[in-house]
Amino acid sequence: MLHAAAGGFDQPLPGDWQGVLLEHLLLHELRAYQDYAGVKGSLGYWATPGGSEVDFVWWRGSKAVAIEAKHGRAFRREYRKGLEALLGAMKAESHVVYLGDRELDVDGTRVMPLGSFLRRLHRGDVLG
Repeated sequence: MLHAAAGGFDQPLPGDWQGVLLEHLLLHELRAYQDYAGVKGSLGYWATPGGSEVDFVWWRGSKAVAIEAKHGRAFRREYRKGLEALLGAMKAESHVVYLGDRELDVDGTRVMPLGSFLRRLHRGDVLG
């Protein structure tokens, strides 16, 4: 993807390529943390037939953590749309990771800049 972003690919980049890169980065960080820290559990994706989705859901037993990745630099309430649908269906901790610089608590969802999220993840504060 980085090669494509640098212009070394003969296909057009998707319009949301920055969001795709952020999701891939988070996927690899989550998997690496699980492996290095020996954290068990399942990491997946969640969606409804109506089109709501959450990028990552980690669960182990009755504990669930939902994580939505957004490449925006300012938090927007619609970033929680998929999380709201998930939280209506199950109990979970919820996080939005974005490229802004402010940590927020929005109706129980922790909104964090990418760097803050990664520090908390690798400290063991996200997946437990």
